[in-house]
Amino acid sequence: MSKNVPVYTAFDQSMYFKVAERFQSEGLHYKVKRVNQGSWAPGSHLSSNDFNGSTFYEFFVKRGEEHMAYHALSNL
Repeated sequence: MSKNVPVYTAFDQSMYFKVAERFQSEGLHYKVKRVNQGSWAPGSHLSSNDFNGSTFYEFFVKRGEEHMAYHALSNL
């Protein structure tokens, strides 16, 4: 059974893109859960307003690949 585990939470646009780029360059398969603490309508598109402090992004990788994710994050 392959379960995804959280490895990082990005609270701003800069870190979101740095982490996503690093995981991609390391060949890590990841998922991101967008958590919005403000008002957001289902079906709306991602915009720069999503990075205004009320939205954060949780990065998940497959169980067993956490060490690779943490290694990639340590080099940011």
